[in-house]
Amino acid sequence: MLTKNAWATTVDDPTTSLKRTVWIKKPDSYSSLEIRNNILRDEFAFTDADIKAFNQKYPRSWVIEDTKHPNKWATAEEIKSWATGLGGTVPIVLEEPWGFCGY
Repeated sequence: MLTKNAWATTVDDPTTSLKRTVWIKKPDSYSSLEIRNNILRDEFAFTDADIKAFNQKYPRSWVIEDTKHPNKWATAEEIKSWATGLGGTVPIVLEEPWGFCGY
């Protein structure tokens, strides 16, 4: 089962069983696809081969979005405007379910 979407947030909401917040370094490319790939790698232990297969199977799924434009990939301009924390990281909220077994 796939996560519906993930989005950047500037609000610290309490984490519930339906949400998980991860902190990911904002890439120099400001690419939402790169952010998604980094989450898959860092949070779910995907290999580069796993990510390639995932992107081929689900090219438009599991969108990294800006809260102002839901269900649409965040643009580089939107990502540039996101406030960063320590080390240039941004909070990304994952909606449950976030398991990727058998993607």
